[in-house]
Amino acid sequence: MKILGFFKNRSIGFYICLGVLVLGIATTITYAAYSLSVYGKINGGADMGNHFNPLIFTLLLLGSLACLLGIIKPEWEFSSLVPSLFFSAAFGYYINDRLIMIEETINKIYGMMESGGNFGVVITIFALTFICAMALIVSSFIGDRKKAD
Repeated sequence: MKILGFFKNRSIGFYICLGVLVLGIATTITYAAYSLSVYGKINGGADMGNHFNPLIFTLLLLGSLACLLGIIKPEWEFSSLVPSLFFSAAFGYYINDRLIMIEETINKIYGMMESGGNFGVVITIFALTFICAMALIVSSFIGDRKKAD
């Protein structure tokens, strides 16, 4: 029953951080699985390799783990703003990383820079990362934080 007592009298910001923790871990795993499976030209077309970027993976993982700050210390005013910075940075770097794929899709010249790429998965990772960042920003400014017991 101590576990259920942990969830008693918590604010909506606490539950948002908890949900983003789960969603962030799922996004991180999805990113790693997808980017390790896509092979093609990297570094502006100079090299061949997979599209896994350790910086993006680290930012997603740190954003997910930093959600624990909002869960453990909900009385801190902006504890959920810290992970939103990580997710926002990951979102920006991922857009920069996938810009050529977006260009290929718009111009219908598939496969010039990579093989095995799936535009739907890329958009899904974009959307999940954006949702995580926005939910944490909303959680940070919700204003109904209750003191931890």
